[in-house]
Amino acid sequence: MRPFYTLFLLPAVMVSCSVRADPYQINPQLSTIVLNWQMIGRGTYHARISGVNGRLTFSPSDDTRDTLQAAMPINRLDAHHRLLTLALKSRTFFDAAQYPDAVFSSSRLVALGEGRYRVFGSLQIKNQRRPLILYAQQSSVSAQRLRLSAQTTVSRSDFGMGQYPLLVSDRIGVEIVLYADRQP
Repeated sequence: MRPFYTLFLLPAVMVSCSVRADPYQINPQLSTIVLNWQMIGRGTYHARISGVNGRLTFSPSDDTRDTLQAAMPINRLDAHHRLLTLALKSRTFFDAAQYPDAVFSSSRLVALGEGRYRVFGSLQIKNQRRPLILYAQQSSVSAQRLRLSAQTTVSRSDFGMGQYPLLVSDRIGVEIVLYADRQP
């Protein structure tokens, strides 16, 4: 005869094994990254990277199964000034010809409650990979679409782009807005 507690434990184990993580595809038409920095000590400048693509796996009940992979196409970078855009895409900075994408890969998403997450992962720009933490907010746009916004700060010198330190701040603010569509 089985012990009495197995009658309660078995359904709990079955439910936890059946929790599934829903796959989402990042929508490149809606998703963007905005970079902000100080230049010459006073002005704030920004550049936008559109066309972000990748995958998100999201389980509302088990954050250990959540993943995020995103590629940011450097050739889609726009600094709203032709010469600045060309400089940022050049070998001096991002080197878009040699390294067409910057890539973020999560290692863990930790739920903080109320749709907020701390996303642990790494960012690769050119041939440099560094750990990165994103502070993210998730919201549902519809039953089939999620919106994930996140912020972080990176050091451009960590990625081999530390040129002109007297003119351009080393700290770059990063604001991310990703829309992800549920996959069948």
